[in-house]
Parts: sequence; C-alpha cells; structure tokens
Amino acid sequence: MFRLALFVTPRPAGTGDRGIGRAVDAAIAAWEAQISRWQARDLLGLDDHMLKDIGLARGDVHEALRASSADPTAMLAETARRRRAAEWAREANALRQAHPGSLRVALADEDRAA
Repeated sequence: MFRLALFVTPRPAGTGDRGIGRAVDAAIAAWEAQISRWQARDLLGLDDHMLKDIGLARGDVHEALRASSADPTAMLAETARRRRAAEWAREANALRQAHPGSLRVALADEDRAA
C-alpha cells in the first residue's frame, strides 16, 4: 500500500476563495477516510488468532467497515481498548478472589513507590 502526503499551506484570512479551501479540506478528508477503510480491510487478511492478539474479532472488523463512521480504524481501536480493559478487570477480579487482601497490599506498595 502507498500513502500520499498532502501539505497545504494555510492562507491568511480574506485572501483567495474560501470555497476552494473547503473543497480541498473535503477532498483530503475523503482521501483519509478511504485510507482508513483500506487499512481496516487489510485486517481481514489476518487469521483469528492474530486478530485476538490485538484485541479484535473478525466480526469487529466487518462491523466497523459496515458502520457509517468515516474512520473505521478509530472504531476498531476503541473496541480493542474496551476489550483489553474488560480483560484486565476480569483478571484483577480473579486475583482478588484467589488471594484476598494481597492485591491491595501490592497496589499500596506501588502507590508508595511512585
């Protein structure tokens, strides 16, 4: 895949046609949205284990591509972040149940070290 970098020099207010600036901004936004869709679609080439390693499932990618969001990669990043947070919470809860009191001591030691 290739990337196209566009550098637009801002113009002082009141110079030139503002309509052209808006058109350029819209074209850049459309191009960036297309790149995001390509990047999200590239994730479908990964196997299920690789997707799980980054906190996603194949259905998440399909859902992000079907969504009307301009940036499916942002949606996927948020999905992976939430899934990781839920996993960490489950692990912390399991540790609390297996070793009552010890997790609080370990967290208190970390607070004192910081």
